[in-house]
Amino acid sequence: MNEKLQKLKDLVAQNSHRREAHFLLAKAYKTEGMINEAIEAFQKALEIDSTFLNAYTHLGELLIKQKKFDEAEVIFQKAIENMPNDIDCLYVIAQIYKDNNHLDKALSYLRKSLSVQNIDPKLYKDIGLILYQKGDQNKAQQNFKKAIDLAPKDLDLYVKLAQSYVKQGSHDKAIETLEDGLRINPNYPELHYELGIIYLELNQKVEFQSEVELLRVLDPEMAEKLEDLKT
Repeated sequence: MNEKLQKLKDLVAQNSHRREAHFLLAKAYKTEGMINEAIEAFQKALEIDSTFLNAYTHLGELLIKQKKFDEAEVIFQKAIENMPNDIDCLYVIAQIYKDNNHLDKALSYLRKSLSVQNIDPKLYKDIGLILYQKGDQNKAQQNFKKAIDLAPKDLDLYVKLAQSYVKQGSHDKAIETLEDGLRINPNYPELHYELGIIYLELNQKVEFQSEVELLRVLDPEMAEKLEDLKT
């Protein structure tokens, strides 16, 4: 056993009533690949404090990576039972599923989050991103638009909405969306980059080169990346 683990075990022995001691030991076990020991230590932290969100999420994610999906879902449901209507709890669980490519589960928890808090633009954005990835562009667009209504100065939302339109071949709508963003901030590089991609797809060489030249000033690296798409 390495020195760090021994110190943490000693810490737990001296502070067995403290959730943080068990949590730190669990994380160390996880790092060392001692999965069963990590699970046991996370569970001990939760026995001490059944509202310890970090312990639930670390334990659930560990179980997912071990492909113990049913066990992970049980842990997440316990988290929700002990922290009902906790938006952070629902959102973190959704992100764990999303990061592990369980999109339907992520979508389910994001929608549960909306039932608690329906004015948070990041929820609509994340739902839109998953629907975009799943190929449901109409519903993705609905969610991106709702996010824009709530956060009209988040220019990345205009980029995502435009990308969804492009997926459908609706280049005119994509251009209009990006121009809406540019009216808010004409110097946002990502908007010009997306416009450049569209003009390249439409073989509008003059407009494409105009976006490249603008990006040479705003973001030279992005300008080079856009120009490389021609080859």
